[in-house]
Amino acid sequence: MLNKAVSFLLLAFVVAGTHATELYPEGNLREIKAGDYIQPGDLVGGYPIIQNDGNWKFTSGKAYTSNGGTDPIKMGYVQLDYYSGGYLLARQYVGVNTGPGSNSSWTGTPCAPGHLVMRDKGRGRQDNCMTIDAQTVNAGTTPITFLNVVLTNSGSGGRYYRIVLGINADVLGIRGTGTGDWTPEELKAKPYKKVAIDKLAAWAEQIQDSSIRAFDFSKPVDVYEKIPTFMSLLPVPDDLVGQKRSISFVSAVEHLRHVDSMKSIAYAPYGDYKGAWGFVTDQPSQDAADIAAIAKCENFRLVNRPDTPKCEVYRITDAKRVSDTYDISKMK
Repeated sequence: MLNKAVSFLLLAFVVAGTHATELYPEGNLREIKAGDYIQPGDLVGGYPIIQNDGNWKFTSGKAYTSNGGTDPIKMGYVQLDYYSGGYLLARQYVGVNTGPGSNSSWTGTPCAPGHLVMRDKGRGRQDNCMTIDAQTVNAGTTPITFLNVVLTNSGSGGRYYRIVLGINADVLGIRGTGTGDWTPEELKAKPYKKVAIDKLAAWAEQIQDSSIRAFDFSKPVDVYEKIPTFMSLLPVPDDLVGQKRSISFVSAVEHLRHVDSMKSIAYAPYGDYKGAWGFVTDQPSQDAADIAAIAKCENFRLVNRPDTPKCEVYRITDAKRVSDTYDISKMK
């Protein structure tokens, strides 16, 4: 069982600051620069943004007009990225109507069959749909596989509130995958992936239910405050809880648990959530694996932080895994 401090973190989004503003006042994107942090309580078309822990940065946005039925509707979207250091952990798109369309309703079937995960709570002409599918994108020259939680809410009067919340598959402790690694057949063949997707889906259902509440005509803005951070999706060995190891290292530890060949991982911390690490698989013996893992870790450490202690092997065990939140809200 998690201790009280960790349990508290799991239930809390950081709510601080007093500079909440509407990103689309009068339907136009307010002045905001790429790289600016989204403030707690900021709104898009009156709808709340999933805040997590305050580390979301504005990337881009646009105001435009869409023909939803017979009336043109003022629309807007924003893209937000979530980094820990230079590590892109999540990406969020929020698209909304910023003006009314009195006689308009939306067409389309966001919950049509064919998704990896689907949960349809729509009724009549109102959509309330949650889907999950894999998508590979490039962050610079680095391909990243996101598991996209897509929440589509649309209704009468041209109302529209769509969130695409992409979670880096590394956060689930499953690394080096592409879209072909996230299919119903793969989940059946590799039960640990099914466990990870089920955990993501259970978390996403909370987001969906909250987005439906936010979609009410009254637009309550506090609906996401008690939902756990997406970092709670990362399994953490008991002995690493509270150790402030790098997120990528903990992700790699979980990844290696599901590798059947001879393997090893080495690590050298040099700050909160920062460190050198390296792992190997498919080695002829455990001794050979340990030597190779230390060598990979040392190559990185000597180039980047030669002043820190040398790399040591971290022994992977079948110890109980729990969810930690990585209190990285102060790492801006």
